[in-house]
Amino acid sequence: MRSVFQTILLLILTTTSLSGQIPKEYEDQLQDQRRENRKLERQYDFVLDPIEQIGVTPQDYSVQAGGNWGYNYLEVEANAGQIDSRAQKKIAVFIFDTAGEWTHPGLSRFAWNAKGKTFTGEASPADGNGHSTHCAGIIGGLSDQYDIGIGSQMVENNLMKGIPYKVLANDGGGNFSWINTAISTANAEARALIASGWGVVYSLSLGGGTANQPATDELIRQAEEIGVFVVCAAGNTGKEGINAPANGGSAHAVGSLDRTGTHSYFSTFGAKLYSGAPGAGIMSTYPPDQYRELSGTSMATPGQAAIAAILMSVFPTATNRQISHYIKAQSTDLETPGWDKYTGWGASLLTRLLAGDPTTYPKTGNGNPGSGPADPEPPTKKKRDLNIVLSGNYTINWKPLTDTGPFRAAFLNFTVESKTGAFAEWEVDRVEKVTSEFFGKYNFLLTADADFADAGYWAAYFYEKLLNKEGNAFKVLEYTVHDSEGRTAWKDRQSAQKLAYSMQLMSRPEIMAFPMEK
Repeated sequence: MRSVFQTILLLILTTTSLSGQIPKEYEDQLQDQRRENRKLERQYDFVLDPIEQIGVTPQDYSVQAGGNWGYNYLEVEANAGQIDSRAQKKIAVFIFDTAGEWTHPGLSRFAWNAKGKTFTGEASPADGNGHSTHCAGIIGGLSDQYDIGIGSQMVENNLMKGIPYKVLANDGGGNFSWINTAISTANAEARALIASGWGVVYSLSLGGGTANQPATDELIRQAEEIGVFVVCAAGNTGKEGINAPANGGSAHAVGSLDRTGTHSYFSTFGAKLYSGAPGAGIMSTYPPDQYRELSGTSMATPGQAAIAAILMSVFPTATNRQISHYIKAQSTDLETPGWDKYTGWGASLLTRLLAGDPTTYPKTGNGNPGSGPADPEPPTKKKRDLNIVLSGNYTINWKPLTDTGPFRAAFLNFTVESKTGAFAEWEVDRVEKVTSEFFGKYNFLLTADADFADAGYWAAYFYEKLLNKEGNAFKVLEYTVHDSEGRTAWKDRQSAQKLAYSMQLMSRPEIMAFPMEK
């Protein structure tokens, strides 16, 4: 049982700003992680929020915690008998996160590690961060002491398995190119599972930026067509504008709720929000064999995934789209009647959801919000030339045309001029996003006598040429390129151009950029 002090502390953590309201040692840890994230953001498309990586409450759960409060809030305990008697269809939940396998003892019955995969390039599939293990526990974690997994009864009845896909590195950073490859791989696996009688759910507790990711959105749309129910974290900005990929048309964006049933102060809100689920101070599994409380829409998302899995199993003939419409119609209103931009259609409380019949709902479209106001468009002003310094150490994969060995790596930092009418904040975010996508997409073949300085020049050349074909107005002003040993070359675009012209490389047909093989 919690002491009075511990209860007060928990309420502070789940209903107010973390800054200045928690013991100093936890705020110090958060600040350290924030500083580290600013460095990591230079090399990744996004990084996990500090509140999703740092346990901000004391960790001695043997004396202070009763388990995942979402278990009771979502009325799992109250409907345990119905789940036991009515659930019948096997469900596979793909968790796209920081692990390609789980080793926590509380996940031993949930984990389908044989099907796990790693997409980050790291040698080990292990969860070196803890985020994936925590999210997995919210869905299917078991404990002799605590109620942890929203779908734990499904696991105990051998009706639910979790498949770990590692798309976030151990430091919490991720790239959309990794996610896209992983979803494409999962879609093939999901198609086979569904054909053999399984239901499939994707849970993505990740993402960043308000700009849509067309390639990711299309893969999620394909997953929906196959029959997958996809849930994604809305984001932890505390502002309007759902993060990608949750802002796509086929994803179900999930926001975080506090214990009071109101939206968490950190939860991103907006027109694409589908639902709210417990996400503040959620206790779950954590490596190697601990239980820890973390907060974030990352914690809310697997709770919603587990609810979808339970409904798919209880109503085995219902399609994913019928389940989507049904949850929308039968959710419990929270802050305002009907849909609102802070809690979506409301909370998915099981008593009400188990009382109806989703097979009477439409098999087309889905239950994503369609009536709320659109997420805000970027503000505009008169067009001007905006110089943007890109210091992300963008990787150039290159080699001479005659080289039969592996591609070499060079690293580029540069300043790009963008002719834009967008506000600087929006344009910087957009340019950084498209730049990361570009360098994650192309390899470069150069002349036989090329070196890493030439790789830097031609990467900048094709960056301008190919991205401007897509409607941008970019001009590379200057850049620095260095190799894997830190040797630095051209800092001045003009001098690099002079070298290229003197070598008469501009017309050489064998110099090319081409998409990387998937």
